[in-house]
Amino acid sequence: MYRPYHPPADPIVVRDLTQQQEEMRTRVRIEPLHAEPTFIAGCDSSFPTPETILSVFVLLRYPTLELVEKVYHVGPVTVPYVPGFLAFREAPNLLKAYEKLQQKPDVIMVDGHGIAHKRRMGIAAHLGVLLDTPTFGVAKSLLTGKFEDPAPRPAAGRRCSTKAN
Repeated sequence: MYRPYHPPADPIVVRDLTQQQEEMRTRVRIEPLHAEPTFIAGCDSSFPTPETILSVFVLLRYPTLELVEKVYHVGPVTVPYVPGFLAFREAPNLLKAYEKLQQKPDVIMVDGHGIAHKRRMGIAAHLGVLLDTPTFGVAKSLLTGKFEDPAPRPAAGRRCSTKAN
């Protein structure tokens, strides 16, 4: 995957963002959903230009997956790309898109990591804390650790959410 060159991040900025992630991590809860969801959402951001961020939420009825709403927000990029701190770059614009939803989701799928992050505070966990809503990360690449395929077995009754206290 091609990524444009970004100069090294300011060590003071990295220190401050790390402290914010450490504090937010104390507010993450991992627990079963309290009820079957009625509405689920997916969200992602892209960068149509180097100065512009486009964030989208798609809301579906569960379990039919009928499209209920789709909203977006376009804004300026205010934080440079710093590996491990994607949430600080994308979350503010995602929150503005989320505010436009008429119906709020019971669960949010986030394009990025949740607790599978080196500080256990990827963008999915970050949004879960800020929105006080169950979230989970749906990342395209492994950020940290190693992965082994789980043994084949039914997953009935097993649910997990990342939610703020």
